Amino acid sequence: MAEQRAQLDQVQFLRGIAAFSILIAHTPYLQGGHFGVDLFFVISGFIMMYVTERSHENFLLKRAVRIIPLYWLGTLGLYSLTWIAPGLLNTASTDVTNLLKSLFFIPYFNGHTFEPLLRLGWTLNYEVFFYLVFFISMSCSHRYRAAITTALLLSFVVLGHLVQPKNGVANFYSSPILLEFVYGMLAFYIFRATQSRRENMGYGRARLYALLGTALYIAMFFIPWPEDYTNRYLIWGLPSLLVFMLVAIGGSNVKTLGFFVLLGNVSYSLYLLHPYVIHLIDRKVYSISEPGAMAVVFTLVAYALSIVVAYISWRFIEQTSQRYLMSRWYSYKGRLSAQQATS
Repeated sequence: MAEQRAQLDQVQFLRGIAAFSILIAHTPYLQGGHFGVDLFFVISGFIMMYVTERSHENFLLKRAVRIIPLYWLGTLGLYSLTWIAPGLLNTASTDVTNLLKSLFFIPYFNGHTFEPLLRLGWTLNYEVFFYLVFFISMSCSHRYRAAITTALLLSFVVLGHLVQPKNGVANFYSSPILLEFVYGMLAFYIFRATQSRRENMGYGRARLYALLGTALYIAMFFIPWPEDYTNRYLIWGLPSLLVFMLVAIGGSNVKTLGFFVLLGNVSYSLYLLHPYVIHLIDRKVYSISEPGAMAVVFTLVAYALSIVVAYISWRFIEQTSQRYLMSRWYSYKGRLSAQQATS
């Protein structure tokens, strides 16, 4: 049980630094740290293997309860702003079809990119697709779920490369970025294979691994934006896998920084909501589009406010909705079982 708790803290630490790098990525005068998305995808592949190690009961339900309430609330809230204050956050589209596609994780071209109403929801479109493929694979064979998922995702990517589909949705779902979920599943097997070695690892060596992983992640800020966006699975994905493994292995015997574990806890809310907090500060309080002393001050204010908003969202929306919906589900299952027993 101790290892599971340490592993959770390690993953939360990694989520925390990924979320913070995305904050930096959306700071107008910085524009670095987009690889946080790639680390998130690696983490997702790992976590799906971990949480289904013994059972995949209610897998899709748990995934839906985890991501839908906040995403739908944010999407509907943003859509409402397009009517109430269309110029506030540059959310001008009132197209109902786009709203429905956004809510149900269907990618569409908005005139500029394949982003839904809640901008960063494009990554959720990939996440949901991965969940569905992973679930289908588990339904075929729980033991070989990673191998089947890998084969399916690799098939989509290879077909996309060979066919070069003109359809935007087909092109979206054949992106090589899908391979980063495969990296995460591979990381799970490496993590399990090194369990005995990790348990016997000295504190100094474990700390060195964790520090190397963190240093490599910081070094990624100096890797230039890939000219070909489709190559990010190599340029940012493979380093993200290495970062994950170094921190996951070393972190078994190293206490992680509480602040970044907290950021990991609120990372979903922080990821989805921070662009609007930063944009609001930039547009209505003080422009942080250009570097300068005051821009740095208000950037830090925007970061702090983003974290506060994310914590409130995590505490009162994410946790509350998950507890309520899962309790209702188990209550329903209990009543159903009772009825079947008496029939």
